[in-house]
Amino acid sequence: MAEIRVENLVKRFGSVTAVADLSLEIRKGEMVALLGPSGCGKTTLLRMLAGFEHPTEGHIYMDGERINDLPPQQRRIGIVFQDYAIFPTMTVYDNVAYGLKIKKLPRERIRKEVEEYLGLVGLSSYGERMPSQLSGGQQQRVALARALINKPEVLLLDEPLSNLDAALRLRIRKEIRKLQQSLNITAVFVTHDQEEALSIADKIFVMREGELMQSGGPDTIYTRPANDFIADFIGRSNVMYGRVLAGGSEPRVSVDGTVFQVSPPAGEGLSPEERVWVSIRPHLIKLHPLDGISPDRDPALESANAGRGEIVYVEYLGNYTKGEIRLPGGRDLEFEHYHLDPGAGETSLRRGQEVRYEIPARNILTGRSIRGT
Repeated sequence: MAEIRVENLVKRFGSVTAVADLSLEIRKGEMVALLGPSGCGKTTLLRMLAGFEHPTEGHIYMDGERINDLPPQQRRIGIVFQDYAIFPTMTVYDNVAYGLKIKKLPRERIRKEVEEYLGLVGLSSYGERMPSQLSGGQQQRVALARALINKPEVLLLDEPLSNLDAALRLRIRKEIRKLQQSLNITAVFVTHDQEEALSIADKIFVMREGELMQSGGPDTIYTRPANDFIADFIGRSNVMYGRVLAGGSEPRVSVDGTVFQVSPPAGEGLSPEERVWVSIRPHLIKLHPLDGISPDRDPALESANAGRGEIVYVEYLGNYTKGEIRLPGGRDLEFEHYHLDPGAGETSLRRGQEVRYEIPARNILTGRSIRGT
């Protein structure tokens, strides 16, 4: 395993800047995710780490050694591509053995190692099959075994699950994570799927238009987004824009006529009349049916971030119900209401129902927009 350090990396293609002054560190044995929408520069960064693209500016270090000019075959890396890139005219055995044969290792050693790595990826009995006889998930595991058998210090994975169906994607990503942990190998996983990144990465680097927006552990990225792009891109969230009514330790923001007491942003004060973003996760909205309760006698409605609303859309999904609630000012918020004890006769939510909503101020995030909204 190896440590990777990137300093002020820039990659330009003519007048287009694909990666802009990017710096990051990856510790030994970490699984990190490069996450962002299509065209954000994550694959270009991966290709520079692999040696397939040369940086326009900046430096790449592996274990303290600058590798900018080192060819790919000398970088001690393994790569798994999105389209598998296994040889269609070779058997599974020969595909996995290819790198060892190039090194001219003894035949018996090659046989033992191929058997070992096919066993690691759950394909022990598939050595004589051709790629055309395999499912997409099996082909991806062949590509993974071929990359790992050369014992790379760094494993690079370029959206390796995007061609798989949803159920298979869940299983293969779990297998990749377990293998990476058991081998204690440094791995860089490129994806545009935020759920994939959250589920398997020790650290996430979120990119946008060639720039690094935020880095940190999955819990940090999810619960403390650095800006409105992160809040909207990572997980489901109601991202809105409003005007600051009061700053200080208990800032209040008006959004379409609804006033929210919000969690003050870290490291920055808010001034009255500033335009800011507001983010509320759907599962943090607490709903209470008003059936049989007079709203006028409900003291909770007088507290901050509480009020009456109407459910305007509902989807029942077994362990939870999701939908939209319309606030008095006309703004619709997505909600997720989890059924903690369905057997206890919990009241079902329905379209047209009047409910009380509550949102603790600590769960309403805000800050200055980077989107210019």
